[in-house]
Amino acid sequence: MTTMPITDQALLQPHATARLASRTNDLEGTLIAPISGSALVASGGPGASYSDLGIAQYNTTAETVRTARMDPAALQVINAAVTDTNNGWRRASLTTTVPAANSAYPAARYAEVRLRLPALAQGAQIQVGSAMVTRQNAVNILPRDAAYQLTSCCYSGPTCRTALSTDRALVGARSLRCEPTTEAPWAGPQPTAAALARLETTNSSLIANGSVATESPTPGELLVHFYGADQALLSTSTVTTFTTNGAWAWSSYQGTATPPANARYAAVTIRLQTTQPFHCDAFGLRYQTLRTNRPAEPYQAARHLTINLRANRVNLARNPSLTNDAAGWLTYLPGTQPGTVTIQSSTGRARPGAASFAATASPTDPPAPGTRIGLGTSASSQAAATPLEIITMGRPHTLSAYVAEQPQSTVPVRLWVEITTHVPGKGLVREIYPGESTAEARQTRGRTEGDWVRISHIFTPPPGVHRWVSAWVGPDPETYHSGAVCSFYLDDVLLEEGDVLRPYFDGSGQNPDYLWEDWDVTEHARSHYYRERRTLQRRLAEVLGDHIEHGTPYDLRYASAPQA
Repeated sequence: MTTMPITDQALLQPHATARLASRTNDLEGTLIAPISGSALVASGGPGASYSDLGIAQYNTTAETVRTARMDPAALQVINAAVTDTNNGWRRASLTTTVPAANSAYPAARYAEVRLRLPALAQGAQIQVGSAMVTRQNAVNILPRDAAYQLTSCCYSGPTCRTALSTDRALVGARSLRCEPTTEAPWAGPQPTAAALARLETTNSSLIANGSVATESPTPGELLVHFYGADQALLSTSTVTTFTTNGAWAWSSYQGTATPPANARYAAVTIRLQTTQPFHCDAFGLRYQTLRTNRPAEPYQAARHLTINLRANRVNLARNPSLTNDAAGWLTYLPGTQPGTVTIQSSTGRARPGAASFAATASPTDPPAPGTRIGLGTSASSQAAATPLEIITMGRPHTLSAYVAEQPQSTVPVRLWVEITTHVPGKGLVREIYPGESTAEARQTRGRTEGDWVRISHIFTPPPGVHRWVSAWVGPDPETYHSGAVCSFYLDDVLLEEGDVLRPYFDGSGQNPDYLWEDWDVTEHARSHYYRERRTLQRRLAEVLGDHIEHGTPYDLRYASAPQA
């Protein structure tokens, strides 16, 4: 007999090494294998001494020191099948019950799938792939709250006070806390109507299980209660007796019970010989046999997590440094159509490249208020047409830019913001907000860097406006007339959520903390800043290793589009 472990890590590992709860689990495993030569894939049926597709338990949590504690031969195979598909591939599947912890074996935390080929011919070749292990959560016929104490308490009783408690939990965040209230020899919860499971048949025995935690070793019994159609109690069966581990360690027990012919409902409880509080959890009630023709679940690819990491800061302006080209920016002059922008590659505040504007006013009358003059974004509300996008309406935003005025310029320039709002009955309404001028910014300490002046404006876009905001840098319209000269360079635009003017940044930073969104090499994207990215990434990997299921692959996704 040849035992061949499946080593397809990409498909097997996220499921086969999935962490298991210590309650009884019903697992279903499948694989697909092509048959070549005389090799056969055989599968044992219910009650078979060996299962060709076995699920082996492990009792340790560290990947490098896992030790098998349960031979696949000891598992109860409930269902098995081999089905032909196509192109020589066969799919073998089985359903098996993983036993709960007992005196011989501790509680399982991992499972492994292995394939046995008892009749593999010499020289034959076989391929194995598409392995999958799933937990049959629906096999437990108890209501979820009755089984796992999720949101509501389904138990009461004359011998103890019951309540959901977060002090200790085995499944989920709560367990059932029982405080004995009498000196009776036995104490335990009693099921209410909410804890009853409806029986579809009485022709099959039931497997019951439950878990309990006590302060000291205590004798106890696992009970199954049977009820008639009117939910009146018919009988109670003791399916197993035990002594708990004590030290508040969870102990899990299971046993079988045969329902009376007239039973229509059943419930599971635990009772102890104690007057001290104890905790119960993970009650289960399952049919001992399932339909032998139960089909396997369709194959699904292994779970793969993608974790989007939020940046410390996001520059919402696309193409903010105007280094390579002027995508998203236009030149505006009164009475003319918007034109292309000239990039001066020899000029720039931090890197070579800046937008250039130079014009002389010819009319003697100034243009109308709100006229665009200078360098700005498109007035369209289309994503591809303007580089400024608001993510969260109703929050303050700060827009800033660096301007270097030329000696021949005779008028100061200002930062302008335009927001378009839809007003019922009026359609689209433009609102223009004037920001700082270069003359005003020079009066503020820290706003000048040589010839460069940083101008800014803080505004709050109201709910209902277009996300695509338009802005421009240019003179006040009332000053642009009668031969006025306006000449300047524009560089390093920053649009950031918040009402504080912070240092400029973009994705071209000289260390790995600065990234262009979606790793865009054209720089026509937003910029993301992650403080101490490399150090924090290592710490995050350690945290994820402790908190996600063992073997689950994941990707850390940086610089993804921000969400509102």
